[in-house]
Amino acid sequence: MLSWLKAFQKETNRSFSKLLKGNDMKSKEAVLEALNEGKNLISSITGLQYTLINAQLHTRHSEKGDWNESNLNFYNPPSWLNLKIIEDKSTS
Repeated sequence: MLSWLKAFQKETNRSFSKLLKGNDMKSKEAVLEALNEGKNLISSITGLQYTLINAQLHTRHSEKGDWNESNLNFYNPPSWLNLKIIEDKSTS
């Protein structure tokens, strides 16, 4: 593999890891509590970010992306077990 590609992958993984804080969410209630406290969450699998805007769940694909209303519900464990709190909230 090209050295610049290896370096890019390493830096991308490091940047993604820096976004993650704490442990995975253990329950639907923990997810809802974090969102209600104004925290952003991120999926450690898909990289999708989640936040509440006007009491509606929104998602985006990256820090520079626009927030879009989400239809995700937290009815089954896979929908919350891979979520982590993002350190800095940015809804711009």
